[in-house]
Amino acid sequence: PVCFGLRREDEAHTAALLREGRVMAAVTSSAEPVAGCTVRPLGLERYFPVASPGFVARHLADGPLEERLPGAPVIV
Repeated sequence: PVCFGLRREDEAHTAALLREGRVMAAVTSSAEPVAGCTVRPLGLERYFPVASPGFVARHLADGPLEERLPGAPVIV
């Protein structure tokens, strides 16, 4: 059997973990490869806002969606 550990980290910090030798592979937001590595695009990721009726009533009901959405709490 092959055992490995998964580490979840912000993609802005994963290249540093790779450079430091703390991980063997990483998903990163950088287009520049770490020495000895290659960069491959994973594809597009589209985000769609979705919300329960209660959330809409609490956070998005008072005004146009374009104005209210930037101030609403989110989970990505």
